[in-house]
Amino acid sequence: MKCNSYKICKFISINLYQITQSIFNEVREGYMKDITLEDVKSILRDMKWTPSQGQFLS
Repeated sequence: MKCNSYKICKFISINLYQITQSIFNEVREGYMKDITLEDVKSILRDMKWTPSQGQFLS
């Protein structure tokens, strides 16, 4: 991850981890039965970071 601030990198990493966990929980619960690893990668690529709000938007 290319970032100048450890604090920002850690914040982004934690948020991405939480998003990924949410996706895989939905897979385990059966809401996303036909999702592939490529689909997960695509979802994560489509997330937009908004520094002014300090969050990811889908």
